[in-house]
Amino acid sequence: MNNLITFLVLCVLSGAVNANTWTVDDDGVADFDNIQTAVDAALDGDEILVMPGTYTSIGGEVINMNGKTVWLHSSNGQAVTIIDGEGVRRGIRCDSGESNMTIVEDFTITACMTGDGGGIYIRNSSPTIINCTITGNTAIGGGGGLFIRDGSPTITNCLITGNTANVDGGGLFIRDGSPTITNCMITDNTANADGGGLSIRTGAPAINQCTIKGNVANLNGGGIFCRDKGNATIMNSMIEDNFAGKIGGGLASDISIPAIGGTRFCGNVPNHIVGTWSNAGGNEFLDLCSAGCPEDIDGNGVVDVVDLLAIISAWGQCVGQKVHIVNQIGFTFFPREIMVTQGDTIRWVWGSGSHTVTSGTLPCGADGLFDGQLEENAPVFEWIVPSATPDFIEYFCNPHCVLDMNGSISVTGIGNNPSGGCPEDIDNSGAVDVTDLLGLISAWGPCG
Repeated sequence: MNNLITFLVLCVLSGAVNANTWTVDDDGVADFDNIQTAVDAALDGDEILVMPGTYTSIGGEVINMNGKTVWLHSSNGQAVTIIDGEGVRRGIRCDSGESNMTIVEDFTITACMTGDGGGIYIRNSSPTIINCTITGNTAIGGGGGLFIRDGSPTITNCLITGNTANVDGGGLFIRDGSPTITNCMITDNTANADGGGLSIRTGAPAINQCTIKGNVANLNGGGIFCRDKGNATIMNSMIEDNFAGKIGGGLASDISIPAIGGTRFCGNVPNHIVGTWSNAGGNEFLDLCSAGCPEDIDGNGVVDVVDLLAIISAWGQCVGQKVHIVNQIGFTFFPREIMVTQGDTIRWVWGSGSHTVTSGTLPCGADGLFDGQLEENAPVFEWIVPSATPDFIEYFCNPHCVLDMNGSISVTGIGNNPSGGCPEDIDNSGAVDVTDLLGLISAWGPCG
């Protein structure tokens, strides 16, 4: 709603008082059946509303924004509105002076491949990208997910995961300009050279409240690689479980001096930071990553009423087996791989969209062991690991299996947690009681 209000106010101030709303639907009644035609027809200040579907093209990119000041967004969210490069073209191109009033919101951008910027290419432009999942894209050069050169684009509330660059910047490649990246998850991206999550070469990006996790660089900077005076500001973020083949599992810096504050480094291999950097204070360095705050029972990063209700419903003696939480984040199950014992409970927690948790052979072969729904009306699916079960189980989201939305479960023998085992037992006393309730209340709010 705030985005809409801001958009309309600025449109009025700029003189676009007769803005049109164009609709796009690939298989229904609408003004257009593809997004590019709608962008070509739109005037500055127009709104383009895209219905659920999978959209592609026959050109070099699915969408070229052509410098238009428009609000391009989906009607029903990113989970059901896909920009598909079909493995042969870029997703979105912005290199015609797009301003921050060129807004792209609520799409999944996937299966795109090109030279630089497989998912999104931004040059000499400053568009606003909001609530998008950028996954499974490839760059022959830099920036598997996004390539940014010059300009000041804004990237907010995006999941950038599972992208690959044959050179630098598996998730993002940044050169010059001052992009702002806020509240994004940059996970499980790969660079064959430097910067598994991000490669920053000159420029001054501002990275705030982001999670940079599980990225891989074959050379330097598993999470982030800063070079050639790429002086980033990294604040209030988490840089976790990244890997570099040479140096700087979390961050490697060459000549540049990134400023880092309020950020947690943990589990990075072979080391957290190598090279010059400026300590803005409040940083934490741990060999291993903790599971978060124990009071956050549902694992959503906030101790809130959902956790309180879980305490109440589990009141009393714990049963002695473990409960494993797997969160659905965009098109990712997190953590993707878990180890359990017979008798444990696995609890998948919904984040957005409509998904399934379906056991079977990857990529898309169901075997009937379990099959649950994850959506707004069914936000939790639980499965108790039976005594007679395979020692390795794969599962996937049935509607999104082609997007590599899957996970795996390794099973050992009968398990027992001597300290209680249920996550509601915060103090590990073996019972959910008033001590756990008081601990939850004292930790109320965001974790950390």
